[in-house]
This record gives sequence, C-alpha cells and structure tokens, in this order.
Amino acid sequence: MKFKNPFHKTTWTIGYVILIVWLVFSILFIARAAWNYSMNGLYQMGIRRGQDTAVTQIIALGQRCQPIQLFAGQGANRAEVVLVNPACTQEQINQAAQQFQPPVETPEEEVPPTEVVPVEEAE
Repeated sequence: MKFKNPFHKTTWTIGYVILIVWLVFSILFIARAAWNYSMNGLYQMGIRRGQDTAVTQIIALGQRCQPIQLFAGQGANRAEVVLVNPACTQEQINQAAQQFQPPVETPEEEVPPTEVVPVEEAE
C-alpha cells in the first residue's frame, strides 16, 4: 500500500491548512514554555547561590569577631546595621576592628596636563 504525501497535493484543503497552522503554533507554544521554564530555573538557581555566598561570607566574618556592616538602599532610603557575634568579647571585637579597618582614601594630587610637542621629521 502506497501512502500519498499530503504536501504533494496540488490542491490544499482548509483542513490541511488548519492542521499545519495548529502544529506550528503548538510547537512554538511548547518551545516558549520550555524556554521560560529553563530561564526561571536558572534565575532561581542564581539567586540561591548568591544568597548562600553572602551568608557564608557573613558567617566567616562573624567567626573572626569582626563587626559586620550591612546596608541596603541608597540616599534617604539607606538602611544600615552593624552586626557582631555575641560569642566574641569586647576585646576581641576591638582587636579585629583595628586589624581589618578599611584603608583611608587620600585625595590624589592633580597632575598638570602635559603639552604635546610635535616632532619634526628628519629629512
């Protein structure tokens, strides 16, 4: 028994056109759903890794008895807090704060602009 390929027909019926359009839209819909699912999964995985990294760093600083300054927001909406491990003594906290103080930024001296002197070509 020989099957006829519907795409080789010279006349296209409305049923064939609707079937092809439906298949194309179905494939596009499934592809879009799969794309969104994978992007949401990657996004959520990135958020979890970022949170884990931040918490791990905060715990590491707290175990060294360093005061931890956290902040969120900018300008008038900025919220700040300094966290200290309650297991640390005041002396340990003071020592850690002195050892790990951020360097004080000193203003750089302004360098006067240099003049570019053209070099004459040798003949």
